[in-house]
Amino acid sequence: MSIMQTCPKCGTAVPYTKALWGMGTPFACTGCEAMLIIHKNYWIPLSGFTLFFFAKSGLDGWPETTVLFLVIAALVLLLSKFFMPAVIVKE
Repeated sequence: MSIMQTCPKCGTAVPYTKALWGMGTPFACTGCEAMLIIHKNYWIPLSGFTLFFFAKSGLDGWPETTVLFLVIAALVLLLSKFFMPAVIVKE
């Protein structure tokens, strides 16, 4: 099971560059050449940033802050997989 989004047609994992920085623009699947799109969604990353900045004020050092950042980043990736799936573009 992939952490990132997968192609609904062939199941190939979507590259990180397309999933994170290519949101809202159609791209070809590397496995089956189907045209896919990941719709933009701002509430997931903004929630992660907000949670990080509110939670980090209660931490003492950089190890705790690093762990907090990694946990929130994993949550953002997981939520993105379920709420921002790659869909086939209607032609």
